[in-house]
Amino acid sequence: MALINVYSVDETFVRIECDAPYLLELKEHFSFYAKGYNFHPRFKMGLWNGRVSLLNVKERTLYKGLLPDFATWADHNGYSYELSDKVVANLSDWNITDEKVIEFYRKIQGPFAPHDQQVAAVKHCINSGRSIILAPTSSGKSYIIHGITSFYGLQKKRTLVIIDRSQLIEQLRENLRDEYNGPLRYATVYDKKVDPRDVDVYFTTWQSCYENPKKWFENFDVLIGDEVHKFKAASLKAIMDKCGHIAIRHGFTATLDNDSQTDRLILKGMFGTPYRVATLKELIEQGIVARPTVYAIRLIHPDEDKKKLANAKYKDGTEKYQKEIEFLEDNEVRNRFISDLDKKLKGNTLIVFKHQEHGKKLVELVGDRAFYVDGTVALDTRIEYSKLIDQMHDATAVVSTGTFSTGVNIKNINQMILGCDVQSKITVPQILGRGLRKSERKDTLRFFDLGDDMVWQGRENISFKHFKERLEMYAELGVEIVLKTHRL
Repeated sequence: MALINVYSVDETFVRIECDAPYLLELKEHFSFYAKGYNFHPRFKMGLWNGRVSLLNVKERTLYKGLLPDFATWADHNGYSYELSDKVVANLSDWNITDEKVIEFYRKIQGPFAPHDQQVAAVKHCINSGRSIILAPTSSGKSYIIHGITSFYGLQKKRTLVIIDRSQLIEQLRENLRDEYNGPLRYATVYDKKVDPRDVDVYFTTWQSCYENPKKWFENFDVLIGDEVHKFKAASLKAIMDKCGHIAIRHGFTATLDNDSQTDRLILKGMFGTPYRVATLKELIEQGIVARPTVYAIRLIHPDEDKKKLANAKYKDGTEKYQKEIEFLEDNEVRNRFISDLDKKLKGNTLIVFKHQEHGKKLVELVGDRAFYVDGTVALDTRIEYSKLIDQMHDATAVVSTGTFSTGVNIKNINQMILGCDVQSKITVPQILGRGLRKSERKDTLRFFDLGDDMVWQGRENISFKHFKERLEMYAELGVEIVLKTHRL
């Protein structure tokens, strides 16, 4: 008999049966420090060591998606193990080819042929039964979801699509139903009179559904999570506890690079092994997206401003960074440089800001021809702006970083100006990717990145450090970089 035996609980969990020493060893293997544990009150009071375990010792349960990691651990330690028949049963009844995927898109009258990476992703999802799909901005994620949901829908399987934000629900439904001529019946959580049993694809948010009873989730055969790295872990666990009957499940995200090891493994455990559609670099090299050129402009600030910022007293690093950003966003000379740059450029321009006060200042300088979008602008208005700009030749959109994935879908963007400081490995490619959609009028993109040099006596300011980090990201993506310098 094997030292460790693994049995199926449901499609979310397996049960581990073994002697206590092996169970405790396995618990330690799947234990990690929680993100931000050192700031938690219980840790500060000495009531918690800051670690969480993905193995429930009391219930002896482990996420089913972590079985490959379990097997690696057991093999490494020379422990024998046996998986029950139900655990190793195939998740998928299909074994389709690339040609079958292409043929299927024709069958559902897709408006265009999927590119190779989309075909491979759809094939992987259908043949594997569960996975995390790593799909960068501009990789055609919604068209992949369209293919998957259509396939399952025509097999008489109802799909629950859980989305990060309510604003994205209508956008995704519009893509699948209207833009792609979706053949299925669609409804959202906001269609109050619609019974989920009467539709093929149902859209909701994790905030709206995690408290629903288990019986409600039993209406669905397939689970798709969009932007899963943004789901709150506790809510995601609550949902998955009620979705134990759903074997087919796919999670979508641009990247897991910014997540802790615990978060990555939780997502892997719930959805499956990550599968990368393509890197942004590959999409650029293959001509699937527009080819960008980054114009990295080093803005050298006056010595008096450098000295003032460097010698100011701050409570901590957070306050120091906040004060630096406030100075930059309030800087009239810098803001006028952005608006003057915009006026010199030909074609449609998108200016990116982070804080509302800064966005308002930029709009005022750009003038009446500017389209302004932040979190207060209704989704319908954002979509209307996008359609209008696509028809124009010299428009300027001033858009906040927080609304990039929500209703801002402009094909004909000729250049972008990054008017704010951005650090995240997720946000930077996402912003760049928003400008990379090809159209009949464009196959290149000019991207202006402003780096604020306020270095004083060898002390480097924080936003300038971030600027240099962004340059490294662009280089990793294989993007052409043109370095420029300007004295304010």
